[in-house]
Amino acid sequence: MVAELGDTGMSGLKNRLQRRQPGFSEKKLGYGSFLQFCKAAQEQGRVDVEWSETNDEYRLTPL
Repeated sequence: MVAELGDTGMSGLKNRLQRRQPGFSEKKLGYGSFLQFCKAAQEQGRVDVEWSETNDEYRLTPL
C-alpha cells in the first residue's frame, strides 16, 4: 500500500490501510503499536521510516 502512496506520513496511514483491508490490526500480527509494525516493515526492507522535523511525524518511503 505504501508503494502506491509514495512518500507518506504515518498519521492517517493506519486508517487508510483499514479502509482497504477491513479488520486490519497490527496487534493481531503481534505488534504493540502501529509504529512497531512500520519499523518491522523497515527491517524487512519494505519501507524507510524516518522522523520528519518539518512535518513533526514519521514519514514512510517505499523501497
